[in-house]
Formats: sequence, C-alpha cells, structure tokens
Amino acid sequence: MTTSFFQTGFRPFFLLAALGGTLGPPLWMLVFGGGMHLASPLPPLVWHIHEMLFAVIGAVIAGFLLTAVQSWTGRRTISGTPLAAMVLAWISGRILLLLPIAAPIAALPDLLWLGGTAVAIGIPIFQTRNQRNYAFPLIVMALAALHVITLMWPAAAIAGSRVVLDLICVVMVVITGRIIPMFTRNSLPSLVVGSWPTFDRLALGGTVLLTAGDLGFAVFGRSDLGDLASGGLCLATGSAILVRSIPWKGPSTLSQPLVAILHLGHTWIGVGMLLLGLSYLGAPLSTSTGVHALTVGAMATLCLGMMARVALGHTGRTLGIGKGMIAAFAAIAAAAGVRVATAGMNGGTLPLTLAAVLFGAAFLIYLIQYSAILFRPRVDGRPG
Repeated sequence: MTTSFFQTGFRPFFLLAALGGTLGPPLWMLVFGGGMHLASPLPPLVWHIHEMLFAVIGAVIAGFLLTAVQSWTGRRTISGTPLAAMVLAWISGRILLLLPIAAPIAALPDLLWLGGTAVAIGIPIFQTRNQRNYAFPLIVMALAALHVITLMWPAAAIAGSRVVLDLICVVMVVITGRIIPMFTRNSLPSLVVGSWPTFDRLALGGTVLLTAGDLGFAVFGRSDLGDLASGGLCLATGSAILVRSIPWKGPSTLSQPLVAILHLGHTWIGVGMLLLGLSYLGAPLSTSTGVHALTVGAMATLCLGMMARVALGHTGRTLGIGKGMIAAFAAIAAAAGVRVATAGMNGGTLPLTLAAVLFGAAFLIYLIQYSAILFRPRVDGRPG
C-alpha cells in the first residue's frame, strides 16, 4: 500500500490537502475567537490566508499537476523517495508555522515542496516542448517566491496574498476551460456541449491583467484610479467567465454530481470577480465578499470536485460517488454560501464558525471516503 501511495503525486497531496481542509478552519476559529494563542512567525490573519492558499489549495494544485503532466507529456514526473521527501516537507511546513521560529527556517519546507513541484513538472514539459503548458511550472515557481515573501516580509503579506489569489485564478480559468466541457461531454454523450473561444480568451486575458495589476499595486501602491481600473476589469472578466460557460450546459449536469460540482466551482469564479469589481467601484460590499467567493466558493469547490474525480479515474475506478460525497459537495456549497453572505458583516463569530464547520466537514468526508483509495493500488492492475 505504501508503495502505491508514493507512486503518483495526486495520492499523497490530495490526502494532505484533505487533512489541511479538515483541521485548518477549526484551528483558525480557535485562534480568531481567542481560544488559542498562535506562536507563528506570521500574524494570525496572514497565517490563516497562507495556510488556506498554500497548504490546502497549493497541495491540490501540486497533486493535480504532478499527475496531469504525465498525461500531457507521456513522461513520469516524480514518485517514490523524492515524492515522500516532498510530503515530509509539506508536513514540516505546517508544524514550523505553528512554532516561534525564525522566518527563514519556517520558509524552507514549503519552498522545497513548491520548488520541487515546479522542477518535477517543468522537466517533462520543457523536454517534450509541450508549449501549451509552459506557464504551469513558471506559475508554481512564482507561488514559491511569493511564499518566501510572505514569510520574510509580513508587512507585504496581504498584498502578496492577492497576487497568489490571482495566480490561482489563472490556473483555475485555464484548467476549467479544458476539463469541464470535456468531462460534460464524456458524462452526457447526448448533450451538445460547445465552446465560445472569444470569451475563453477574454476570461484568461482579464485574469492575467488582474494579476499584473495587483502585482504592480503591491509594489508601487494603490490609487483611486487603480481601484477604478481594477473594478472595471473585474466586472469585465467575471462577465466573460460566466458567459463562456453558457455552451457548457451546466444546469443539465445535475444528474452527474462529479461534473455538476465543477460547473458550480467555475460559476463561483465569475461571481467572485463580479463581487470584487463592485466593491472596488464603491458598492456597499466588503472586498472580503469577493475574496471568499473566490476562495471558499471557487477554489475549495473545484478542489474537492477534482480530488474526487481524479482519485477515482487514476485508480481505475468507476466515475461515480455515493451519498457521502454528495453530502460533502453540499457541505462545501453551504460553506461558500454562508461565508460569502456574511463576509464583512458584524454578526459575531457564529456565521464564521458555521462556515468553518461545514468546510471542515466536507474535507473530512473526503478523507474518510478516499483514504483507502489513495493508499491502495489501481483496481485494474495498471501502474499509477
């Protein structure tokens, strides 16, 4: 079983992401509510943001890319002892960020597994001249650099975290544009699923421009004109993201939960962009509303959906789920709804606690349902 576990990147990294998603929100609520003192080198809010973006979402991205690159290039990425070392680095990073330790030491483990992921996917991508995917190792390397900035310069951590959020949005826009129409066609062959390439390009171009803009604002400072431009760009990008999904026929996939959850996650990307745009333009909305639509709504939903589907497909199992994972999907949808609806409101800790419990429950169900699958060999006897 252990040999199988370290055979492909999705197995350990999806398990780690599920652990982080299960334990992270309740731990944050203890810190937020004053029931626990955080001895981290990071301020509490920065620690929370860092752990959600890097530890949970980052682990899913690493597991997905380490697996997908093998299909894209026909070459192995990383397995065995090197993969186990990256897992150990991830675990060490979580422990060190809970201790009163010097920032350079605390930064090292996450730098190792993020940098290791970039190298592991970059070698086969560049060796095979897989130009369509050149951006992915560069994005992961940029995430590694931003991780170091977060640890070494906490004063710049919030601005840096916005760039991390943008980069993950770029990854989501690219990947969802590739897989959701394909998965929809495969699951419902009678359904006519199309694409609108112009809106695909607008969605990606807008997300890239937002990333560049937030990077510039993080370095040079934000102005009123910057807020105005960012607001308009967010509204245009969010609209393009929602419009491009119209020919994907999302409402017709409700009978296929493994596909429907991906459509829902994609919808949250567009909604999050619209909410951010409105907040920049002066609407009575906290920017936290849009941020949590993108994080809890889009990222967590897409991560849970991809973790469920990829683990089944890459272990040779039938692409179907039972009531347990349907409950997990419902829990993450409810967590997103509660968190977005109450963001910026002065409603005490009850809504936050409810969202954290729902979020943690969703990933806990995944942990219970999929741990054995992640450890066991493929059921069809093939390697992977």
